[in-house]
Amino acid sequence: MDYYKSKDFQLHREKITSILEKILSVESPKGWIKKGSFSVGGFEYFGFAESSDILFVTSSSDRGLFDMAKNEKIARDNSMDFPLDRTLLISKGFDILEGETIKLASKYGGSLLPVSNKSLETLVRVSPPISLRRYNISTAV
Repeated sequence: MDYYKSKDFQLHREKITSILEKILSVESPKGWIKKGSFSVGGFEYFGFAESSDILFVTSSSDRGLFDMAKNEKIARDNSMDFPLDRTLLISKGFDILEGETIKLASKYGGSLLPVSNKSLETLVRVSPPISLRRYNISTAV
């Protein structure tokens, strides 16, 4: 039997969709400012060098560098001949990141990205509030 066509899967899908639809969508979280956005056709991987806030992106046709503070694309390399370790998810930088090893995340999963920056800001993974009630987990705000 195909689980994805089963009644159990459909009920699970409806439940998850209902939960996700309740999550508020905002352009920028409180305390953040949206600076802009970029489109990357054929997106594959992204990451940051530990020494900068420059975003490193690879696509199916090239790689690029973006200055997130200035909201600018600052470099592009159309060469497809660059070192990319798909097992450890790391790549060598180019242009102003020459000599740097970039830790990557991808649409394929996995991540070696740091969870904090030089300003001591950190990322924390959280679940939707419904899971907190289900498992009776209390949190401090």
